[in-house]
Amino acid sequence: MTLTKASLQFHVLQKTLRDRITGKISPDCVTTGRAPVFSLEEEARIVEHVKSMASYGYGWPELRVVKPRSLEILRAKCGSVANVEKYFDSLDQVVHKYNLQDKPHLIFNVDEKGITLNHKPPNVVSGIECTTSSVTSGRSSTTTILGRGSASGFAVPPYFVFEGKKDE
Repeated sequence: MTLTKASLQFHVLQKTLRDRITGKISPDCVTTGRAPVFSLEEEARIVEHVKSMASYGYGWPELRVVKPRSLEILRAKCGSVANVEKYFDSLDQVVHKYNLQDKPHLIFNVDEKGITLNHKPPNVVSGIECTTSSVTSGRSSTTTILGRGSASGFAVPPYFVFEGKKDE
């Protein structure tokens, strides 16, 4: 398969594929992004310095205290690189098994969003442009929203699932 065809079929940048083929990036590499700039020790020293300077009244206009969005612990664990790769491998097998490569109107995705009603995340220090998550226990009531859409762009109206009520 050509590099261009693989890039289009699997929605991976040609540069990324080229780097893997030429050995610039190892095929066994599963991390994304750049290597960390600071070691864990250096990072800890920076944290201590920021705390110390804050105690003297110095602030940083590039940083702010934010409330992270909640992320249930089981959902956080499911977002690993290995799980995402496994999902796309399975998807590719299903698309080929049912000959759906050129039928995006028959391929639908369903996404679930749970809104936790009682979660109170702690404040964290974050960059101005950053968003962050706070892992929760998942023991509070949740309203679920299901969204669906096809690969061709057709969207189905959302579906809401509210907490049930028991008759006694």
